[in-house]
Amino acid sequence: MGFQDVAFGNGIFVALSYSGAVYLSTNALDWITQSLPETINLNPQEVEFSDGEFIIRSQQELFLSTDGIAWLRKDLPDNSVNYMKLRKTGGYYFFN
Repeated sequence: MGFQDVAFGNGIFVALSYSGAVYLSTNALDWITQSLPETINLNPQEVEFSDGEFIIRSQQELFLSTDGIAWLRKDLPDNSVNYMKLRKTGGYYFFN
């Protein structure tokens, strides 16, 4: 199993596979598959842990979670596809 991106926070690893699957682990050795809410276009490009929250970014959506299990989906504006990284600081999301 290969991962394109991994983030760690709140004692949990959240990883994205190259096929778009999301995995969780507490020890980075044993992984379980995790489902995201229904999506428009799940092509996850990154996972970050920032300001107490995991953030998965796809081309048109964000998925937010504090525990890696319960995810909230948010749509992105059409022009956000060009942004490479996403950060959350003080409750605000920043693209750069």
